[in-house]
Amino acid sequence: MGISFAAIGIIVTWSMILLSQIAYRRAVGRGELPPPTFRMPGAPFTSWLTLAFLAGVVVLMAFDYPAGTWTVGATPVIMLLLVIGWYRIPKKPPMLMPETVPSAELTDRVLPSRTASSK
Repeated sequence: MGISFAAIGIIVTWSMILLSQIAYRRAVGRGELPPPTFRMPGAPFTSWLTLAFLAGVVVLMAFDYPAGTWTVGATPVIMLLLVIGWYRIPKKPPMLMPETVPSAELTDRVLPSRTASSK
């Protein structure tokens, strides 16, 4: 069942990439952004076709009882929990990294230095 949740994560990630590409192309069409140097072959048709394919994969996963059915059924609940968790996180600056000790100093702490042992 874990691999099914990983597949949902990959599908969502690729869907976001494609939706971002579609939104970018719309902004280019309105003249808000510069046109890309590389055009996706067949865009925007291929973007929509790929999104339809990914949606079809999710539908087929739902028919894969029991793992796929439970995965697709649990996905909205997991998404809701992620949104709730996002808003429950305190909005404070990130903790700063403590100062690190140079590796040469750490080595001297663990191994006796040669100058001290030669005395």
